[in-house]
Amino acid sequence: MPLTTRPAAAEDDAVTVEILRLGDLSTRQPAAVAFYRSQPNSRAFIGSFDGEPVAVGLGVHFGVAGWVGNIAVHPDHRRRGFGTAMTEHVAAWLQARGARTVLLTATAEGSRVYERVGFVEDGGAVYGTWARREGAREPNGVGGLPVVRQGAIAEALTLDEQATGEDRSAYLEPFAGRIRVTDGGYRVGMPWGAGPIVAASRDAGRTLMFDMLREDRHPRMGFPDSNHDAVRAAEDAGFERIAEDIRMRLGPPVGGFDPQMIWGVLSFVCG
Repeated sequence: MPLTTRPAAAEDDAVTVEILRLGDLSTRQPAAVAFYRSQPNSRAFIGSFDGEPVAVGLGVHFGVAGWVGNIAVHPDHRRRGFGTAMTEHVAAWLQARGARTVLLTATAEGSRVYERVGFVEDGGAVYGTWARREGAREPNGVGGLPVVRQGAIAEALTLDEQATGEDRSAYLEPFAGRIRVTDGGYRVGMPWGAGPIVAASRDAGRTLMFDMLREDRHPRMGFPDSNHDAVRAAEDAGFERIAEDIRMRLGPPVGGFDPQMIWGVLSFVCG
């Protein structure tokens, strides 16, 4: 019997969160799941087998590109091809909306599943996941850095597109009141923690990272390993690298992607 896939409804949020928890995926906060399910540019999907929900997956559309995220299968139903089927379903939904390139991040083990669907490594880009060590002191080097202020959505969108090559306005606009900026950088504190940090300079990136930590002392941060300034700032703030994910794509490379500007991912679902 094949997997039956449909868009998730509000009454599916609890089972979606539970399957994500069983899969140990990071983006499983109920508020985040409800947001992805309800926005016009994103969907949460439920896969059922014999009438029972057994798999979930999220899709987020950003113009020329789209992201597949949080593919998870209940432990009792793994190794039946359900993860592959869910990935194909979400990717097809994104392509139908006009995404020429479908992106995702995957563990080394998970990447083999996505390779079977046709994904390839995207230029060797790897995102590290960072967590703060217990007992870590407040970050050094805050003095002398630029001032952070409340920012406008237009400032954030310009910088964001320069860093990603994607149009993420539909995702960012609901959080316009949470935008913080400094010269050459912006960040957004998400209601469920952490959030994107984009910066064109070392000082701007460090300033915004430390500004985030004054609001959220123990976030899970993610950014490209190739951003060595972000690595050093995270280490200065008492963080350690605990995991890594490979950026993969289905379709041509996304023009304009600049990993050196990314100091914090939008989420672990959509880069």
